[in-house]
Parts: sequence; structure tokens; C-alpha cells
Amino acid sequence: MGFDNFFGTRDWRKAAKRRYHEHNAMIKGLVPPERLLIYNVSEGWGPLCQFLGKPVPEEEFPSGNAPQVYYARVAKYTAGRDRIAKRNLGLAIGATAILMGVLGRLILFTN
Repeated sequence: MGFDNFFGTRDWRKAAKRRYHEHNAMIKGLVPPERLLIYNVSEGWGPLCQFLGKPVPEEEFPSGNAPQVYYARVAKYTAGRDRIAKRNLGLAIGATAILMGVLGRLILFTN
């Protein structure tokens, strides 16, 4: 089963959307409306605080996933890893070259 057949069909995007909507419908059917908040973070504090019965905070609603913040965080996280991966690749290539050289000499001297 490859990823192109992950949802039991080749049209996995369509199947994933269908399953997403089926799941949401199931939750809406199981949870009483007064206990269920259908919420989008773009709505800010208002609906969330009202649902929880809490006052709206003075501070701005967090938006830690702004694209530029996200990309900077990923770049910071992966920067050192790139250097380590390149070093490890170099070591692996070097070790393979040495091993091939040693094996080549052994084969030459044993014939």
C-alpha cells in the first residue's frame, strides 16, 4: 500500500477530505451543541472566551505561526543539522573509499 493508495483509493486528496467531513459530522452528532465550539483561530479571543465563560484578555491573540516566524524557527533548528549531515556524509564517503582501497589491494595481492 503506497501513499497514493493510503485511503483505499488513488484519489487520496478527495478521500481525505471526505473522511475529514465525516469525522466532523460524527463529532457534531455526538457532542451536545452547548458543549461544542466550532471555532477558527482567526476569530480571536471573543468566541473562545465566551464559550469558556472567561473574560477576554487584554493581550493580543497569539499568532506564533506567521510564515516568517515559522521559517525562521525551522532555519534555526535545521542549520546545525545540515552541517552535521554534510560531515557525516563526508566521513561515510571517506570510510567507503578507504575500505574499497584496502579490499582492492587485498584482492590484488592474493592473486
